[in-house]
Amino acid sequence: MLGVCFTLPFGQDIDTTNQKCYEDGFITGYKLSIDDALIYGISLNVATAPIMYFIVSKSHPKPFNNNVGNVADNCKTYFLDGYEKGSIKKRKIAVVYGAATFPAMLLSAFILGSIEQGKFPPDL
Repeated sequence: MLGVCFTLPFGQDIDTTNQKCYEDGFITGYKLSIDDALIYGISLNVATAPIMYFIVSKSHPKPFNNNVGNVADNCKTYFLDGYEKGSIKKRKIAVVYGAATFPAMLLSAFILGSIEQGKFPPDL
């Protein structure tokens, strides 16, 4: 995937250097999204998960200055765009995991409790 040009819907080609900058930003944003644990914890409450997903999808995360310091000036725009997309993707995944964890814990507790009482599988 690295080093391959792709075509935009308008028929313009992105130069491979700019694509590399975008991909580097995306990977950096995906790895360094620091709010994941907090977002995961808030999303454990199923009622707040959709609200958190909306907030995360509308956010505009920016990298720390030390992450952008090594990037060339002609590459910064693509790097920042990739960072934002990668960070948002990672945060959305944290919301989905958080929203799925609590119901999965309840279901597991229900099944384990039913097995413990000898009522699993239920008689149909």
